[in-house]
Amino acid sequence: MVHEAVAQRYASALFELGQSQGDPAVLQKELNAVDTSLTLHPQLSLALRAPNVPDTVKKRILRDLFSKQSPWVLNFLSLLVDKKREAYVSEIVRQYGKLLEASQGIIDAEVETAVPMSDKVKATFKVALIEKTGKNVKTSWKVNPDLLGGYVLRIGDRLLDNSLSSRLSGMQRALEGSGATWKKPT
Repeated sequence: MVHEAVAQRYASALFELGQSQGDPAVLQKELNAVDTSLTLHPQLSLALRAPNVPDTVKKRILRDLFSKQSPWVLNFLSLLVDKKREAYVSEIVRQYGKLLEASQGIIDAEVETAVPMSDKVKATFKVALIEKTGKNVKTSWKVNPDLLGGYVLRIGDRLLDNSLSSRLSGMQRALEGSGATWKKPT
């Protein structure tokens, strides 16, 4: 959680810079390139996080490797080294992407169902989400047999649990509160 809060602050500042300098989507592409490089080369990522590697060496490595990136990205990476926030790069890039999508009217929706949904049902569900939210919706689909039926929908920090397992749990709590006994079927 702390990781996410710190990353959010840096991503917000960087996003404001991106907006003031023109197209924040261009900055996103550069940040993605940096993040991909760090992911594909774990030794590089470890070296940047190592406390025994001097900051000057880290900055030189970053400047040499990412010399084709804009000065904004290079200065940003240098700032992360100065503030000992090298470990936050991936989360900052992720948070930046969320800010960019939000500015473009795109929201993430995660739909979890007990069984796989057909493409036709997914399309219908997505259209309903677009109509309800009035925004472009980027959906991801997960299957969780523990739901028994129905679905769980997550949009941002909101959760709609319309699953059968949730309803059964609610009924169980209601019965227990009324003094009735409940035996789980075996």
